[in-house]
Amino acid sequence: MGQGEHGAGGVRRVTPRQAQILELAATGLADKEIAHRLAISHRTVRTHFERLFRNYRVRSRSGVVAAWLMQRPPITPARPADECPYFRPFPQAFAECPAYQPMEMVTLDIGYRPLGRIWSCRQLHPRKHGDDDRWYASCVVGGAEDRIRWAAALGSDRLQKIETLRQELAQVTAPFVERLWRHKCRQLELITVGEDASSETTWLRAATERLAGRIDSLLRRRRALLEDIHLPEDACQKLIRTALDRLVTQPSVDFQLDVSDEVLALFPSDMQFFFRPQAQQAEGPQVVR
Repeated sequence: MGQGEHGAGGVRRVTPRQAQILELAATGLADKEIAHRLAISHRTVRTHFERLFRNYRVRSRSGVVAAWLMQRPPITPARPADECPYFRPFPQAFAECPAYQPMEMVTLDIGYRPLGRIWSCRQLHPRKHGDDDRWYASCVVGGAEDRIRWAAALGSDRLQKIETLRQELAQVTAPFVERLWRHKCRQLELITVGEDASSETTWLRAATERLAGRIDSLLRRRRALLEDIHLPEDACQKLIRTALDRLVTQPSVDFQLDVSDEVLALFPSDMQFFFRPQAQQAEGPQVVR
């Protein structure tokens, strides 16, 4: 069998069945366990190993597994289906993903000082990949087909109108952002060293109340648009005040808009789907190769 088992460049050829057996053996399975997995007899597994011993000119099971692992081409790691495939941070005019929901983020240094602003997506959350130490940007909507279905279910026209409202809201909040972050960081610094942060907390509460009033004015002016896209005005006010209260009270600058069940219930079912995509309720990401 010597020369007949070799391919180009002296690389040993392995049949598909032998590759399956070697793959399972490399994970530590015994011959009987391999036979059970592949629904073949124990003797068939041994016969394949005997042929592999002659092919690789080794005398042990561990030796042939090691030789095969050195020979086989590297395997591309499995990628989660819900991993965002786009380069980040996103450009300001990004429109390639149908489910993209722009979110402006403030980057900070280790002293909580603002460094700059970048664009991310509201749908992205960090998730650990299996048992290894790799983290990736998981899209709560799901994979490519899920993102298309999500956008189609809400409607491109409605999503565009929501984006228009978001841009108007960003104009209202822009004058407050830098000062809010500066006082929030100062509040956290005082808390960290055990000093009284009540003055910063008082300032934050007053500032967020002024900001909430500005946003309420915007919502009143855009009442017709809110009705058109199924966003009740009172539900939006509750959502915004809950978010601003979290900004004041949470012991971190890692701020995410998390819509609670209580607030979510104020919105109609089609907009509940917008705030909490169904894919977010899945047990975990599917893996594709």
